[in-house]
Amino acid sequence: MASLLKQIVSGSESGCTVTIHDTVDHSGRYLLKCFLKEMAQRVDEIHLFAFDQAPDALLAGTDPETRRKVKGHDGWTDPQGWNQDRNVIPSNYNAVQLSSEKSLVEHVKDRKGSGSGQIAVVIDSLTPYILHRSAPFTCKSLHALTHLPETSEFQVTQVVSLIHSDVHDDSVLRAIGHLSSTVIHVSANMSLAPLDREPMGYCDIQHKRASGKVLQKREGYSVGENYQIITFLGLPSTNTTSEPEHQPDPTANLTFNLTLSESEKKARENVVLPFTKASNNSTTGSGQIFYEPDQADDYDDEDPDDDLDI
Repeated sequence: MASLLKQIVSGSESGCTVTIHDTVDHSGRYLLKCFLKEMAQRVDEIHLFAFDQAPDALLAGTDPETRRKVKGHDGWTDPQGWNQDRNVIPSNYNAVQLSSEKSLVEHVKDRKGSGSGQIAVVIDSLTPYILHRSAPFTCKSLHALTHLPETSEFQVTQVVSLIHSDVHDDSVLRAIGHLSSTVIHVSANMSLAPLDREPMGYCDIQHKRASGKVLQKREGYSVGENYQIITFLGLPSTNTTSEPEHQPDPTANLTFNLTLSESEKKARENVVLPFTKASNNSTTGSGQIFYEPDQADDYDDEDPDDDLDI
């Protein structure tokens, strides 16, 4: 059984927009670096937007080939543009201001190298971008990255973003998930076993194929040396239903009986209801109506409404 997570990371299972949801309990940045390493083998350039930390911190530990293909966009050092005169951002990185109206596509165009056809984008993370701008503006920017016109001089083949799901409400997460072809929720596995024996965390994957089929899978994962991903299959599904708990019987210790025995049920069925008369005609499908007027009834055929006070 093939690993869906490994296929998505390696690019054999295409996903143009991948969003990794993490929380304060378990970071998805290790998985993000696995995507970064695999992207370097498939595309001409990788545009890294760093909003949670400096680009150098995110690139620490990556191989030289990966670093050579990365075009950094620093939105961490001076996110509001207060220190433009001090040149606090390294010259090899492009300054990104969160308050600017400039879209992500425009930043990519400014830093794109000549002759670069296929480009991938990595965003760490969407959370500051959403908080400083808005969820609709962020969704519009993500959509523009993957829907460039065919006449454009470059194409963005994949966008991989990290988002802190415990910061945003459900409406924001649903909006981002609607744009994503792949949504990966990461969670921690509290184990002290070696990473090659037990997973460091779990991935709950929802992957939308181009055909319209939606795959949902839960896999364990670990990150080895040089950000090689290790997957663990055969995990129990998250939506398995547990056995219902035994509910106590509230009528068990009562001093009176609330239920009927079989003989009592049969006797109840044989009781003739009042104001009815059983017909002696045993022919099926036929019936008769009997009306027996009381002594107080004074029915006048010529005036049926005589008893009404009109």
